[in-house]
Amino acid sequence: MPRPIQQRNTTRYPGVYWVQLRNDNKAFFIRYRLPNRQQIEERAGTSAQGMSAAKASAMRASRISGKKDPNNKRREAKKELESKIQWSLARLWKEYSETRSSDSGRPYKSRSRDENRFNKHFSDIWHLLPEQIDHLNYERWKKKISKGRSPTTVWHCGELLRRIVRFGTERGLSAGLPFKLKLSKPDNITTEYLEANQVASLFEALELEKPITGNMFHFALLTGLRRGELLKLEWKDIDFEKGEIFLRNTKAGKDQILPISEQALSLLKDHPKHQSDCEYVFPSPKGCQWPRSSLDRVFKRISTRAKLPEGFRMLHGLRHQFGSMSAESGANIVELRDLLRHSDVRVSERYLHSSDERLRHRANKLGDKLNKLRGVKKQID
Repeated sequence: MPRPIQQRNTTRYPGVYWVQLRNDNKAFFIRYRLPNRQQIEERAGTSAQGMSAAKASAMRASRISGKKDPNNKRREAKKELESKIQWSLARLWKEYSETRSSDSGRPYKSRSRDENRFNKHFSDIWHLLPEQIDHLNYERWKKKISKGRSPTTVWHCGELLRRIVRFGTERGLSAGLPFKLKLSKPDNITTEYLEANQVASLFEALELEKPITGNMFHFALLTGLRRGELLKLEWKDIDFEKGEIFLRNTKAGKDQILPISEQALSLLKDHPKHQSDCEYVFPSPKGCQWPRSSLDRVFKRISTRAKLPEGFRMLHGLRHQFGSMSAESGANIVELRDLLRHSDVRVSERYLHSSDERLRHRANKLGDKLNKLRGVKKQID
């Protein structure tokens, strides 16, 4: 059913009329002819926006005199201007990061890491349009950022470049790269592992820390929590009766509940609260979430005291240690997946390595079995 035509109400100003909207709001319109005799009718604004018949009349006069263009012409001019905007890599990154962050259905968890990579590594090319980044420019940029950095860092930068450019091409903002970007993800499936004497040295180093800080690393070793999950853990997330902790907004993009061991639960029961009575279980000395720089200094101090292997990443390494020791204690692949909350059992396979002692034990058991069979054979003969 067609909408009824709204009643036009004239005013004492020529070419100005209004129509009634809801809540006593009025919409003002103007009608006029351009020098080329083209008749124009456009909306001037509403009374809620501060428009009045007098203001609409003044707007009409400016249109007739040519001081201001009609709305449709201004829209066309704006569209033409936007089409000429040079979408450099920096501009595309800004649009990409803001668009991704505003999508509530797809949390942009890696934004801070991507922003850090872009600010740190893209300064040589961020002024260029994607079509200006030829293969030679790309290889020079890649060579520069690879100095002193791991192949994984270089891969992440290349992948970020690919995502930004694809975002621009999919939305018609820019052209693509003039060459095919080929990225080979490095094989970085390594497992950080401490031997028994190194774990003992770590515990000795943690004894020298304040209880809140030392317990944080001990709890990480008992639970395998990720860094962000550990630092965001609040007292209200702990269910002492059920022996569970509630993990909010995890890497999987959803909340999760994790059963914890009796030892981890006992640690929490004896764990002191910060004097500020803040909500975090493992806050910084100031009673807030740990700043990255401050936590890195703690990592370095503990690693030096415990004489841990060079390159051992404290919280990430302790997560690996938890996975490896759980596997050594008999956890199967499915249990490892659930304990570490991996999306796929293939991610958990890295922890199914064995220590030399465990391998020797298995080999000895096989040898004993073979010796028994050999003895049975001699008795028969």
